[in-house]
Amino acid sequence: MNAAHIVYAAPEEPGEAADPHYSRWMNGLGLTETRILPHYQFIRDHVLDGQKVEDIALADSKKRHFLALPEQTQEEIFRYYFLRQPQRVIGVHIGRTRSTAGRHIRLALQRLRRLMEGNDYE
Repeated sequence: MNAAHIVYAAPEEPGEAADPHYSRWMNGLGLTETRILPHYQFIRDHVLDGQKVEDIALADSKKRHFLALPEQTQEEIFRYYFLRQPQRVIGVHIGRTRSTAGRHIRLALQRLRRLMEGNDYE
């Protein structure tokens, strides 16, 4: 989440969604222009201050685009890319076969690559 120049911090605590002074955009590490919204399942289903956090994030994404990755996809990429776990181990962790874990990782990395190259705005 913090790798981009400007990162998005969705409201999480009571009062933040309604607070006009709550800053949803902050400085990141500046490693990429691609912004990733973590914990999408939490945001998708969470209601805060009478508003769906997903609706808040969707409206905010019109100002600056970001990528929402499902929790499992984030974990698969993290385990593969950063922990350097083999696909077999990742497959066991997610309850799938090695080949399914490999396909998930390959598709997620292709999507991230397209987004980082600026060819896709999903």
